[in-house]
Amino acid sequence: MNKLERASFLNGIIGKPWKGGARGPDAFDCWHCAQYVMQQIFQEQLPNIDVPEQPDWRWMIETFAKHNENKNWVEQLQPLNGLLVARDGSLVLMARLTRPAHIGVLFRTEKKVLHCHNVAGVCFDDLVTLRANGWTRLRYYTRATSYAN
Repeated sequence: MNKLERASFLNGIIGKPWKGGARGPDAFDCWHCAQYVMQQIFQEQLPNIDVPEQPDWRWMIETFAKHNENKNWVEQLQPLNGLLVARDGSLVLMARLTRPAHIGVLFRTEKKVLHCHNVAGVCFDDLVTLRANGWTRLRYYTRATSYAN
């Protein structure tokens, strides 16, 4: 996808509402937003997860921690100097304290994360904004097979 197509896609998805269990393209929950973006932009297939209409923090934390898909992804450790070295299209797991409870997709060129927030809907936030909104721990993951290449 070229830059113009990428920008057009982003403009078309930003602002779509959050709805638990919604798979797009008119509304999303955070998982299905990431799934949709990974498929449309990065040609990456993520498994389907049945998200409840009203997921609570416990459900999200446990689902991220225990899901079988975890074995297919490798964390990309970031340097302590704050430079972003994660790859374009990395999944970004976000935590308020230590355990991830939210997911988005990194757009490295734009230095932003696309995610679907339960109040604001689909957002395209820079890292400072994510942290200011309470996502103080960001972890970046890429598919294990692409990491080896």
